[in-house]
Amino acid sequence: MFNTGNSEFINEFSSLFFISEIANYLCVVGILIILTRFKLVEEKYFIFWCLYFLTPFFGNYVLFDPLYMPDQYIYTNTVNEIRADGLPEIGLSNYDAVRNSVTNLSSIFFSFVPLFSNLTITSVAFANQIYTLLIYIYLRNKIKSWEILALLLLPSFILYSSVSLREVLIIFFTVISLISLIEKKYLVSLLCIFLIFIFKIQNSIALLIMFFGVLVFRIDKSITGLLVLISLILLGSFIFFDEYIPFLNLYRNAFALEAGIDRFIVNRGIVATEYLDFVWTTAKALVGSLVRPFPWQTGGLGIIIFFENIFILFIVYKLFQDIFKGDKKKVLTGIFLLLGLLVTLSFYAYTISNLGTLSRYRFTTIYPFLFAFLYIQNQQFSQENEKSK
Repeated sequence: MFNTGNSEFINEFSSLFFISEIANYLCVVGILIILTRFKLVEEKYFIFWCLYFLTPFFGNYVLFDPLYMPDQYIYTNTVNEIRADGLPEIGLSNYDAVRNSVTNLSSIFFSFVPLFSNLTITSVAFANQIYTLLIYIYLRNKIKSWEILALLLLPSFILYSSVSLREVLIIFFTVISLISLIEKKYLVSLLCIFLIFIFKIQNSIALLIMFFGVLVFRIDKSITGLLVLISLILLGSFIFFDEYIPFLNLYRNAFALEAGIDRFIVNRGIVATEYLDFVWTTAKALVGSLVRPFPWQTGGLGIIIFFENIFILFIVYKLFQDIFKGDKKKVLTGIFLLLGLLVTLSFYAYTISNLGTLSRYRFTTIYPFLFAFLYIQNQQFSQENEKSK
């Protein structure tokens, strides 16, 4: 197994790059063969996965320069350090420790995947392919296989699973957390929420609210409990407004600068200072954030993302048409999942100005919920099922 501890990093698009990645491709196909042999993956989808695993070859150096997503270098370097020196420390004592833990924990999970080489910027992308396969294996007995595979073909997921970033890990653990919460496997759900807290703290807040909502207020069974929780959240957001708004405004200003908004304009203030102004600003931003970037704002990939957003909204609409035809538990489960999703999306809608960052964060937030919505659409929450659990 090659890493920068025993070989030189290949930082160019060359024959050595292809040799390294072909070897990694054969490794993940080998893992696929083993999983197929043990009936964890259906033989009829073997060719699909073999073709799907080719997608990392079309990302870096082909569709875009690796520096378009520079964080790839951070994860690749950390994986190489783990291969050479062993596991790093995971600390939560201060901001810097948490920030390092995000990279370290992600890289630990990447390093679990046995690859032939970690010598290129695309190496970790093949680890993401294995985590994509694990998403499928986890869901295949819960959702129809063709529905899972169809969602795996969404352009944004193909993109993020084909580069060396942590988005697939966030999606992987969010899917398990949501499904486990619905299935009342609370310890599994809470463990995944803890990992997501380290990976991306913003995404963990709504998951925690839903977790305690189900555990304490029974929001998956009681309309009263759901209304009480919503009331408490609204009341708390008003009472503690002065405590949390400085942090949100700090994020908002930072993202505005990242998006190229003039520092003078940022310094004059583009932030909410009153509660009602904050609610109105967030509501307006949320509506637009569900579909941006608009076709006239960007070209190329941005246009594809716009139509993908429309398609995702259509999927959610069709799923909830079926969910609302179900029994009380199915409807309540769908509602609390949707509200949890909107909480996280509202945070990003208020804080993010950069369209590329918005697209990336929005997708990793919405995408796991699509599987959760599909799951409850296909479930029968009958009295018998409740007793059997």
